[in-house]
Amino acid sequence: MKRISKLTINNFKAFKESETIHFDSKNILVHGTNGSGKSSVYWTLYTFLQSSVKTDLAEVHKYFRLNDPQSLRNIHAEDEADSFIELELEDTESHLKQTYKISETLVNTQEPGDSNIKDANQASDFINYRLLLNFYNSAHSEEIELFWVFHRDILPYFNNANGENFGELYKSISENTLGKRKETERNNRGIAKLSGLTIRTLKRNYNTEIENFNRALETFVIELIQPANNFLNRHFLNNDASLKISLSLAEDASYNERTDELSPPSIKMTIEQMLEDGTYKLINRPHSFLNEARLTQIALSVRLAAMLYRPQANDLFKFLVLDDMLISLDMSNRMTVVKIILTDPDFADFQLIILTHDKAFFNLIKRKTISQDWKYFDFVRDNHPASKPVIRDSKTDLEKAKEYFENKDFDGCANFLRKAAENMLTHFIDPNMNEIDSGFETLSNKINRAINTVGEDGYMKFKQSFIRASLTPDEIKLIETDFENDGALSPEIKGKLRGLKKSLLKFTVEQNLQQATSRNVLTELQEIKDRILNPHSHGNDMPLYEQELKDAIEVIEELKVFLDSKAQP
Repeated sequence: MKRISKLTINNFKAFKESETIHFDSKNILVHGTNGSGKSSVYWTLYTFLQSSVKTDLAEVHKYFRLNDPQSLRNIHAEDEADSFIELELEDTESHLKQTYKISETLVNTQEPGDSNIKDANQASDFINYRLLLNFYNSAHSEEIELFWVFHRDILPYFNNANGENFGELYKSISENTLGKRKETERNNRGIAKLSGLTIRTLKRNYNTEIENFNRALETFVIELIQPANNFLNRHFLNNDASLKISLSLAEDASYNERTDELSPPSIKMTIEQMLEDGTYKLINRPHSFLNEARLTQIALSVRLAAMLYRPQANDLFKFLVLDDMLISLDMSNRMTVVKIILTDPDFADFQLIILTHDKAFFNLIKRKTISQDWKYFDFVRDNHPASKPVIRDSKTDLEKAKEYFENKDFDGCANFLRKAAENMLTHFIDPNMNEIDSGFETLSNKINRAINTVGEDGYMKFKQSFIRASLTPDEIKLIETDFENDGALSPEIKGKLRGLKKSLLKFTVEQNLQQATSRNVLTELQEIKDRILNPHSHGNDMPLYEQELKDAIEVIEELKVFLDSKAQP
């Protein structure tokens, strides 16, 4: 597999001068307020991949060219300064690295014999809130029209049965119209007027292209219905199939010879709802009837099903970029989508790049993904128009507490130690985030719940290990007797009792050690809570002594080790 190792952005979009983001071939989670540059990363990667399929390289160079109307140069960059995007890929097995760059003068993303970036463009996807909104951003009086969503975000990544790219086919019939083909033919022949036979041939061939495009598009749209419904039903409807998505090619693309223009096709989406008798009824204007959360789920089902459904000749390098795509959902629904992306095997081979302005959402994803496979960044930018984003590694609360301690800011250290303890305990007692909307809970209550959870965990292990059907209740009672010398028992029963006795002894020792550890750690946490971790104690007469804070840091570190060990399967 190949992964992005680092991304360098120089005088492009929000990034003035040069900024290198070290992905280190890991998944990326970024928090940044609006204007901090996080969406610039989205469009940087999008522009970079698109460069691999541009037949006219001028269409790439223009984004870096000074004074070009479509330039994406940073507007505060010096006129003579270079503007470019550079991407380094790493092979995760061989660790060999390759560097690609696009600028005003260079595009090496489509070199002969090297299809890495082109393959990534075919296999990767970009989703943000605006693109999802386009799925249902229609007036109440209108049906949901999806062709332009398909045209931009789906069709360029699919081929028809003959291996021809849908995006290129539509570009051919919409931009190279019959009128332009006639003009090209006249210029090539150096004549002022074409013969009737030539015109009829050009017209027949052009109409055949349109018809082939329409029929292939119709087949594609119909074949996408089942994967979209499967995705919706499996991930959002608890397998009750209460809603059903339908897609149809409502109108073919058609040519107007009088205006020499191609009228685009129409792709309509309709939604049906299951009635009590198991039949379905069409929802008129679902974008007015259904709430935005449900509409977003439907849009995601179509988008992600299309992404997973498309054939990929070489998917060794692919990533998924999500930029605030879930801001229309409440936190519990957002986490449902995040769980899908993090746990569904279909997404296992994607390098994930998640960008958000919501700090609470960022922290929740971080809670769920703490591992060696992720890196976390904070993008910061002040209000000065010419300032550039500052990219920082996003530190844990415990790491921040240690920094404050080293800088002798003991109040700050205590505050972050408390946050660290609260987050660790919350993750432990609610690993699946079922209580994310339940409101405030005191640290004392979390400590008590953690103690109870440890006890419940021990009981569950006891049930799984020893409450079994291999021995009857009467046979189990024999463990208290001298069963080894009981001639009435078979060797098989004696062997089972011997194994049960050994397992019980081992379990008892382990549970006692674990309970002792949990009591020590959690009891120590209770003791330092009011004295050191209580924010209201900082201004009273009791000083926060350096040694006490040092001891508190050790307690929180021990808490982390203990809870991490409990969280392991």
